Amino acid sequence: MRKEYGFENIPFDGVLGLNYPNISFSGAVPIFDKLKNEGAILEPVFAFYFSKDEQEGSVVMFGGVDHRYYEGELNWVPLTKAGDWIVRLDRAYDGILGLNYPNKSFSGAIPIFDKLKNQGAIAEPAFAFYLSKDEREGSVVMFGGVDHRYYKGELNWIPLIKADNWIVHMDRVVEYGFEGRAYDGILGLNYPNESFSGAIPIFDKLKNQGAISEPVFAFYLSKDGQEGSVVMFGGVDHRYYKGELNWVPLVKAGDWIVHMDSISMRRKVIACSGGCEAVVDTGVSMIKGPGILVDNIQKHIGARPWGSKHYVSCSAVNTLPSIIFTINGVNYQVPARAYILKDSRGYCYTIFEKITVSPSTETWILGNIFLRLYFSVFDRANDRIGLARAV
Repeated sequence: MRKEYGFENIPFDGVLGLNYPNISFSGAVPIFDKLKNEGAILEPVFAFYFSKDEQEGSVVMFGGVDHRYYEGELNWVPLTKAGDWIVRLDRAYDGILGLNYPNKSFSGAIPIFDKLKNQGAIAEPAFAFYLSKDEREGSVVMFGGVDHRYYKGELNWIPLIKADNWIVHMDRVVEYGFEGRAYDGILGLNYPNESFSGAIPIFDKLKNQGAISEPVFAFYLSKDGQEGSVVMFGGVDHRYYKGELNWVPLVKAGDWIVHMDSISMRRKVIACSGGCEAVVDTGVSMIKGPGILVDNIQKHIGARPWGSKHYVSCSAVNTLPSIIFTINGVNYQVPARAYILKDSRGYCYTIFEKITVSPSTETWILGNIFLRLYFSVFDRANDRIGLARAV
């Protein structure tokens, strides 16, 4: 009997896949298609009735529809394309009210505020928002003036960093959200040109003050939570890595991105087949990449989606091969014990995640899972990154 891993303490036996066969993650034939191929159903349809009463129970129907479960006529909606249960939604709301400066208009359309201003329909060139704390009350947008009933005291005016964009300077950041964490905040170590607020990163401050001997910093990320990790400024402590550092030039000065040759498993390239870019990022926990390619890696691992993660049998750690990231001609192995982790319930999941935005170039983010295996040096003087096996 096949054990439905992950359903031990849940009041059902598993998930009944009813998508089109081409969407099957494992390549298995869905049960509906098996019934249809065997001539066991009259019509190639299935239907659901979801009960409003838990005691009554819900119903799934194969091969026809029981009219007792609905009222009136069925409204048929065509799929966006054959092969997936996706339909077009006419609208869920009335639209997005763009209120940026006209030069920021993506389509070249004139924002509604500028139309009102040009038509002389508003008294002052200002708009304001009151966002209700109560959904029933409703929020308010005001054009041409401000209703003082919606705020207390005096308005504090903040100048824009530059005209034509609603960006202001922030004096300091209150580290909100770090109260219960074992750290105090985030230490930004990118190039100064990547600073969103224009603030000078701490490394550049140290360099400008002559407080460090070399314009480099390095990370040793501990594999043991009790031991602690190390960040080094101005030099490298050779006790934290084995062998020689392999230096990789940046794709361009100004960002910690390198060229990656390929990603392979069992001597077969499974991603980055024509070369791609890799962001070396200590601010990301997992290894992230384009959705289709991440799905391909999950398929090679044999992982199955459940919620926001992909799960695999914990015993697979002993049998799955390493995944190899080839960078500048050097193979960096990530073994199964590193790319499969165990959650608080004792279930095992993979560390590969999808990048939510889609850059024009195939891009991967090598986060802490990768950097715990490989000591990393960031050389600002020569615009390069050094990697070596961590102790």
